[in-house]
Amino acid sequence: MSTRTHVSKTISSCFAALCHIRSVRRSVRKQVVLSLVSSLVLSQLDYGSATLAGIPEYKLVRLQSVLHAAARLICGRRK
Repeated sequence: MSTRTHVSKTISSCFAALCHIRSVRRSVRKQVVLSLVSSLVLSQLDYGSATLAGIPEYKLVRLQSVLHAAARLICGRRK
């Protein structure tokens, strides 16, 4: 799998997971949301991060957008 494909699939799966977490956010405690988002980041973004060393900055910016969306979800902020 190419780096481009890997980054695209990772981003789409992360945003899908964040969408699911957002839908249950009001019915669970904030601590549960925090642990769900932390699990997402650790399992999806940190997995294989060594293979992403040296990738172009525009791909890193796309991955960073997932982290920003996760932080907004935890803090309850809008873009």
